[in-house]
Amino acid sequence: MKLNLLNADRKKGKNIDKASAPRSRRGRNVLVFFAFVVLSAVFWFMQSLQDVYTTSFSIPISYSELPPDIGVSGRLPDRLDIMLKDQGIVLLTYKLKGFSPINISPSKAQLHKKKSMRLNKWDLVELLQKQLETSTTVAAISPEDIKATFYTRKKKTVPVVINGQTVPKEGFYAFDPIFSPSEVTIYGSAEALASIGSVNTEEFSIDGLESDFSGDIAIAPIDDIVIDPTNIRMQVRVEQLTEQTFELPIITKNVPEGFLLRPLPGKVSIQLTLPTSHYKEVSEADLQTAVFYPSSPDSLRSDSSLPVELIMKPDWLKHYKITPSHVQFIIERIQ
Repeated sequence: MKLNLLNADRKKGKNIDKASAPRSRRGRNVLVFFAFVVLSAVFWFMQSLQDVYTTSFSIPISYSELPPDIGVSGRLPDRLDIMLKDQGIVLLTYKLKGFSPINISPSKAQLHKKKSMRLNKWDLVELLQKQLETSTTVAAISPEDIKATFYTRKKKTVPVVINGQTVPKEGFYAFDPIFSPSEVTIYGSAEALASIGSVNTEEFSIDGLESDFSGDIAIAPIDDIVIDPTNIRMQVRVEQLTEQTFELPIITKNVPEGFLLRPLPGKVSIQLTLPTSHYKEVSEADLQTAVFYPSSPDSLRSDSSLPVELIMKPDWLKHYKITPSHVQFIIERIQ
């Protein structure tokens, strides 16, 4: 029985080998077929690149910056649409590499004497030839010429209005920013300039300052107006804060004739938060606190109080605390 089983297994293995052999041959045939197709496609593509074609391209145009007092009438084209004729391999190279912008730069004579400029088809082709192979032909170009008429703009000097803020980090003090220049020159038609009294900066917010800062702030553009310069410089000095305390007498203000206003208590404590560089620059003589005579009958009640105000201080002092902030008072009639 064992011998019969072994013989049966051998026969089954032979049958499997015979069945798999045709499938293996078919797989090789398929691979050979696909390889042939790929090689044929590559050969056809390489052959087609030797043929001559005509293909369209769009090339950007850049213009040299005009002096601010010179304007141009109308709108100049910003792209040049062309048809190029050459072998496929050359045109494919153009597609892959692209073209640099064509720069057009009016001469001083065109700007100030002739007040006009014209480039015909051949002028444009000449500018383009620098980027083309000698075998390439320009079959078509649009527009076929570029015309510009120049005029002299009027000018006016206006102040710059700051549209932003600087915020120091907690524990630091930011001095008022210094902007330079504080005025700019604007150019345009007389009618347009007549309605403009100032220019604004772009909106900005610079937060978390803990050291000196400097940077450029852009001027907000205005339609049909040239602004020179287009940016101004901002500088901000930043220092760490310290504290200083004084005891000050309270003076009285707006007291009617024949009356005496007595604040209780007669002195307050004021705590200043100031930049370290100003610590030795402040004295009691630079500060003055006051209460104002009550302006309404309700304020004359015995349980009412008056706010204590800091009526004199250095301009740069922004942060302070008065204790007490309100005081009781007595009003006496003078005999």
